[in-house]
Amino acid sequence: MGEIRMNLVWSALMVLSAVGVLVLEKKKALWAFCGVILGALGLMFSLNAAFLATLQALFYTGLLTVLFALAAEFPPSKWPKRALIVRIAVAFTLVVSVFWIFRAWPILTWPEEAPLGGLGQAISAFSTKATYISAFLFTRYVLIFEVSAVILLAAMITVVLYLKNDDA
Repeated sequence: MGEIRMNLVWSALMVLSAVGVLVLEKKKALWAFCGVILGALGLMFSLNAAFLATLQALFYTGLLTVLFALAAEFPPSKWPKRALIVRIAVAFTLVVSVFWIFRAWPILTWPEEAPLGGLGQAISAFSTKATYISAFLFTRYVLIFEVSAVILLAAMITVVLYLKNDDA
């Protein structure tokens, strides 16, 4: 239960950090990133979260912070190709975070009281009931999301570097 609550906490931190980077000047993005990481670490350890949950929080918070910093560097009017790539990566990461929020939200209540009606109950039953098969499958899906995010980030950096060299 504590780990599920922490998933919600770091998802909220990630979204807040993304909004924070959007309103900050690009020179302050590094300080915003450091502040978010320190805040995330403090919250994780004060609430006795698992080490893995902390790593996930750092990964997604850092990923979104870097992506939004890149988005500020490449405005659509000046670099349309780079801006599109960065915004696709941001959208993908936000989808992953929303997935985590909806995965964790129904588990905080009894299945009968789960939000989203039948869908919430289905998510709760799928992710928390004691069947090893569903737990194994769900873990695999989460792993696919996380690996996809890493691959997407690597591909985005590669393409941005290629476009930078191409413009020179």
